Amino acid sequence: MEIGTILRSFIGKNRDADDQVLLHQTQMIEDDDIQTVEQIHIPGFQYCPPENSRGFVGRITRAWRKMRGIFDLIGRIDLNPGEIILYSSSGGSVAASIRWNDDGSIDLVAPGDFNITANTNIVGDVDIVGDTTQTGDTTQTGDYSLTGSATISVEATIGGVPYTTHLHLDSLSGTGGAPQTASATPPIPFATHTHDYTWTDPAGSGTTDPPA
Repeated sequence: MEIGTILRSFIGKNRDADDQVLLHQTQMIEDDDIQTVEQIHIPGFQYCPPENSRGFVGRITRAWRKMRGIFDLIGRIDLNPGEIILYSSSGGSVAASIRWNDDGSIDLVAPGDFNITANTNIVGDVDIVGDTTQTGDTTQTGDYSLTGSATISVEATIGGVPYTTHLHLDSLSGTGGAPQTASATPPIPFATHTHDYTWTDPAGSGTTDPPA
């Protein structure tokens, strides 16, 4: 078993010329010889290590070598017994990560975008701190706590109330609790939107102007 430093990586045919595999142009530590080495993968998991990573290189035949046990230049991450972390790296630092903690929680750290292409079912409470942009329909059972701003550009039903067609009870004295009559067209600011109303003098004077 030898140790080699990865100079660059590329997809190519393996020694049997049957399968597309990940190959590394590798400089061997012992004699500085440059070899093309095939990386061993765990089924269901693929990883392209950054340049200058090092790994153990085993010889299959005189001219066919494979690499395993790669050191990716990331320092040891402090984990409690039983914890797991899965991460990508860039420039010798962790770029994005998912960590399974020993208390049953999961931490996702993604400084870039977090993109999901799938139907997603959430059972439980969701806390969002920041802005949320959504295109499409959402059906949720449970509490929804939002700290930040929200713009709704589609029809929504909140607490059984249709968002764009709901009515407000008028709080002005003399209206007899008459409802608002105008519906709104999205997008609508939820906390600050207003409705037009029709004023009717309860005394029957016929005026349509509300009191000043």
